[in-house]
Parts: sequence; structure tokens; C-alpha cells
Amino acid sequence: MPNDFVKRPFLISLLTLCCLLAGALGTPDVVELGQRLKHAEKEERRLAAYQLQQMGESAAPAVRQLAKALSDDDDQVWLRATMTLAKIGPKAQHAIPPLVDQMGGNGARYAETRSRQSAYALSKIGEAAVPALLTALQDENEHRRWGAVHALGLIGEPAYSSLDAILKLLADVDQIVFEETVETCVAFGEIAVDQAADQLSAESDQVRIGAATILRRLSGHAHSQRDQVLAALIDEEVPAVRGSLVLAAVAFDIDAEFLAPIVTQALLGEEIEQDAAFLAVLTSSEISSEMVPKLALLLSDRDQAHRERAANLLGRLGASASPAAAALVARLQAGSLESSEEKRYLNALILIGSNVVPQVIAATATASSESISGSHWTVRALKGLAPIALPELEAQLQTASPSVACALLRALPHYSRRNRAVEKPVRAWLRSETEALRAGAVNMLGRLSLPSKVWIAAQTNALKDPSPEVRIAAITTLENVPVSNKMRLAHLTNALEDDERVVRKRAVEALGDLGSLAKEALPVLLASVQGPSPTTGYRNTVIETFGKIGNDAESAVPYLRTLLHDEMDEATCLQSLRALAAIGVKAEGSIPEILVLCEHQAIDLRRGALEALGSVSDQAEQKIPVFLKALDDSSPDVRRPVIAGLGRLRGEAAPAAGRLVDLLNSEEDREAALDALREIRPEDLDLCLRLLKSENVGGRLLACDRLGRMKDRRALPELRTARDDDEHRYVRRRAREAISRIESAKK
Repeated sequence: MPNDFVKRPFLISLLTLCCLLAGALGTPDVVELGQRLKHAEKEERRLAAYQLQQMGESAAPAVRQLAKALSDDDDQVWLRATMTLAKIGPKAQHAIPPLVDQMGGNGARYAETRSRQSAYALSKIGEAAVPALLTALQDENEHRRWGAVHALGLIGEPAYSSLDAILKLLADVDQIVFEETVETCVAFGEIAVDQAADQLSAESDQVRIGAATILRRLSGHAHSQRDQVLAALIDEEVPAVRGSLVLAAVAFDIDAEFLAPIVTQALLGEEIEQDAAFLAVLTSSEISSEMVPKLALLLSDRDQAHRERAANLLGRLGASASPAAAALVARLQAGSLESSEEKRYLNALILIGSNVVPQVIAATATASSESISGSHWTVRALKGLAPIALPELEAQLQTASPSVACALLRALPHYSRRNRAVEKPVRAWLRSETEALRAGAVNMLGRLSLPSKVWIAAQTNALKDPSPEVRIAAITTLENVPVSNKMRLAHLTNALEDDERVVRKRAVEALGDLGSLAKEALPVLLASVQGPSPTTGYRNTVIETFGKIGNDAESAVPYLRTLLHDEMDEATCLQSLRALAAIGVKAEGSIPEILVLCEHQAIDLRRGALEALGSVSDQAEQKIPVFLKALDDSSPDVRRPVIAGLGRLRGEAAPAAGRLVDLLNSEEDREAALDALREIRPEDLDLCLRLLKSENVGGRLLACDRLGRMKDRRALPELRTARDDDEHRYVRRRAREAISRIESAKK
């Protein structure tokens, strides 16, 4: 029963108390309680219904009155009358017609609940209700049809004679009636098997689907219908029905070798067939073992969708799909795959698990070490396998060929944990003639338990390596090697003067990762972007690093100010605003430029400028007029950060509280506005009274809280109105609490 029926939490307590009092004074007899079900006062009717419910079967003399109470306008009275009739059971036959009527929901708020509760009561009355329920099976009201089927299912054996009539509802246009019909037939058990099997030849597709579903669910009682299910499966042409029959055939343990071609064909059919085939394969180990070779063959199908479907299912089968690993690897080796298809094959290999490692390693060995990049399929496969097959992969490092070593060195650094067994080959590869091997070995350095001197020497050499790839790897690995921050900063600062732009850019990124520790590199960083024509990408990376350094990057502010003008690239301008915001009040000299951008035609720049102003200026009187103007911006993406900025000003933003109250009526802004008002905590009486009349529930709750804290007796009339009339009980409760606080305060 939904909690909605309990309108006020204190009601049950009230009723219980009334019952205790009634017991002390003498319990009213059943007849008297039945008469009180017609009382003009709702609370009296509720109390009578509650007391009758507690009597259970003893309330049988009041059946007629309870039957009339089923049409009561009050949900509590109706519900308790229904529950009482259920407790009375077979003696409540007089209530069958009104219960059947109520089963239709009658347009009530809780139509489904009425149908369910009425059906339950009718099921407790039992066999006497069957004729009326049979009639209701043909009713035009879907709730009543559903309730009739449900009740007959609950009645059980005395309702078995209704099976033919119930089966007709397999053709019902309403899905909930169809589903309940299936459930009821399943509840009837073995008695429903033969008649359900007869429906496999029905003209209606839906009826045949329902029959197949019933037989699948009752397969333990339906061995005699095995051949009939199989014959229907062979003859069926409709995809949806065929899918249901496939699942039924699996439940009947029909020979897997026979079913495998049918399931394979279903995989190539429409979506509903595909789903059934997937489920069939995943639920039957016999079918899955038969299907693996067929799925492997499907990987060579002309249709990409078929190939991807086969790969997806192989992955879902996990380790049992190991025999198909060679086919998956072959498809990946062939190349020229669309990204979605390649992703499917890789995912399948990873899900199959460590059994595929030999095939992947063998495929890797056939590639050239120069072709093994971070995006190569072998590297991505090995990365995916690393968490579940790390020991096997680390063992491969001992005897790996150059190409295999390149792939492993790219795949394993994030997973290896200081394994001494791989230390020797990695140290040897640091001196390899193949730059990819040197780069890979450097990437592994951070995961090995090498002495500090070895670390430092290896890093120093790598940073001077002739290959940019190796130097980039050395920069990347610096965060994991055991060197001091001073040495790390020195290495990165030196890298800012590298001949290769990609190396310099990676060094800048690494400095950003150091945060405020990178402040000593600021002169070199500034010089690198103020030199001759830095690329936009490099410049923006440096600017981002200024932001990561934060308020210690004050020396970068003059340069950042020069980037805040219309002629500058929009991305650069936006990145500069973000950096200035991160530097904070030390960047207050940039306020004139920021104010200009607050009115820029580009939405992103307006938003970025307003956000920056909120961080750079510590003067509320400077920010509030700009923020108030921005509240009229046409873009919600601009308004939201402004509203949040006002909230961060807390009490200083009180002059803007009125505008925020207005925004509570805006669907786009109301949540942000309410959050801001909670931070501001307005103390203005007139404003709080406006807020109390807001359409927003959260706003009214906030108003009650603030008015209660202000303890201004002038708020009492409006609070009393809210206490008595507000549609939300939480508002009524908060208003009551506010009134109490005000009235208890000293006058």
C-alpha cells in the first residue's frame, strides 16, 4: 500500500489512542460501528473503519455497511473497508459487486491501488467471486480486467475452470493485462500447460508470444509439449514470436547442437530476436559451447553489424569463448577496421581474459617495433588485460622481442608495482638502439625499486636523449622517481629550452602538475611565451600552468592582461581569464580589462569574465552592480555563475536578494537562485514575506526559517496563513515552528 494513503503521520497514533479509549469505555458493537461508517465527519468514519479492521472476521455483521463504504470519498475509509472485507473472507459475499466496481479504479487518484486491493479482497472471498470475475474479464475497463485476472490467479484451484476465459486475454491490447494473464497462467501451474500449448498455433502474434512465455516458465511441468514447442519454432516466421520460442526451447533442454543454427540465425535477425538469442546463449552452457565456433565464423560476415554482434556476445561469454580468441586477433591484425568494430573486438578479448594473452603476444611479435605506438591495438589490448593478467605479462618481459617489449612497456607502467623480476630487462633497454624501447624503459622507471643513484643517472641521461619521444617519457616519469622537488623543478625548467616544441609543451604541463612549487620557473615560462611567435597551443598550455600555480603567479598578471582584448584568440582569452581567477585578488589590476569582457558578445567570454571578476575583486560594491546587470543576460550559462557568485558574497549580497527571489519563478534559474538565497540569508522583513508567497517550495521553507529567526511579530499573520493553507506539509510545519519561536520570544 503506498504511503500516500497516510495523509498525516499522526493519524495512526490518533486512531490507536481512540481505540484504547474506546476499550476503556466499552468497545462499540459491530452494528454501531457499521452505522458510524455513514457519519458526516470524516474522522469519525475513519475511526469506525479502523476499529472494524481490527476486529477481522468478527466484523462480518457489518458487511453491508462496509460494502457501501467502498464508495466513500475518503481514501482512508475506502482502504480500511476493503482490507476489512478481505479479513472477513467468504462471509463477505454481499460485497462482491461493489468490489468488482471498485476494481475499475473509477478515476480515483490511486486507480491501480484500488484495483489491486479490491482484487485481493475478492480473492479472499474465494470461489463465490469467480462468476463475477469471469464477467469482469470482458469489461472495457483495463484496470477491472487486470484485477479480475489477478484475483482469479490468487484464488487458485477453485478458479481453474476460468482458464479458457483467461487465456483469451493473451490477445488483450493492454500490456499490463497481457502480462498479468501470463503470470496467472503460470500460477495455475501444470493445468495450464496443454491449453497454453494449443495457443502456439493462434493467429495472433501476441497470443503465440504469451503461450511460448507460459510454456517456458512452466517447462518443468511441460515435458510432454517439447515436440510441440520445437515444431512451432521450426514453422514460426514472425521474429518476435520466434525469439520467445527460442527461449522456450532452451528451457525445454532441446538438443543444443540442433538449436545452435537456429540461435545463430536469430542473432542475424531483428532486434527482438537478437535479444532472445543473446539470452539463450548466456543462460545455457550447452548452447554457448556450441555457439562459440559459429560466432567465430560470424566475425568474417560481410555485415559489420553482424560481426560486432558476434564479438559482443563472445565477450559476454567470458573465458568459455577462448577458442574464438584466434579469430578475434586475426580480425584485429587485418586492420582497416572502423573504430566501433575494433573497440568491440578489443573488449571481447579483454572480457575473455588471461587465456588470450598468448594470441595477443604472438600477434604483437609479428609487428615492427616502429609501428607499436600507444594507439596500436596490441597496446590497448595489453592495457586492458594488465589488471587481470599482470604476472603473465610481466613474465613475457624476460624474453620479449623488441616489438613485444615496446608494446608491454607502453601497456604496463600504470599497473606494475616494483617487480624486481623485470628490473634487468628494463635497465638493458635503457641503452637500446630502438628509441621506442628506450622510451618504454624510461616509462617503467617509476615502477621499479632501483637505487636512487640509478634513478637519477637514468633520468639525467633520458632528458638528454637524442629522441624527443624519450625526453618526453623522462619528463612524464619525473613525478614517480625519488628525486627532490628542487631537482625535479630544475630538470623541467631546463626542458623549457628544448629544441622540440612538443618536449617544451610536455615540460610546461608537468610544471603545472607541481602547482605552487613551480613558481620558481615563472621567469622562464614568461620568457618562453613572450619570445618570437609562440604557437597558440603552447601559449595556452603555459597560461593554464599559470592558473595551476595560483596566487603565486602574480608576476604573470601583466602578461595575462595583454591577452584580454578583442583581437586575441577567444580560447586564449578565456584561458587567461581562468588563470587570473585562479591567481585571485593578486590579479586585481586586471579588473578594467575584465569589466570590458563582461559585456562581450561571446557567451563563453562573458561567463569567464564574470567568474574571474568574482575571484579577482574583493570589493562587493564593485561586483554587485555588474552581477545585477548580468542577471538580465539572455544565456542561462552566464546567469548561473553570476547567481553562484552572489551566493558566495553571503550577507554582502543582500541588495541583490530581491532579484534572486524573482528568479525563483524561472525554471532555468530557480535552483541556483535558491542556493544563493540560502547563503545570503536575507533579514529584510518585506523580502522574506515576498519569499513566503513564492511558488517555489524551497523558497517558502527558507522564508519560514528566516522569519522565525528574525522574531518579528509583524510576520505572524502571513505565517499563520501558510500554517493553515499551504499545500505542502513541510511548509506548514516550518510555519508552525516559526510562529512558535516568535510567540515565545520576549515582547
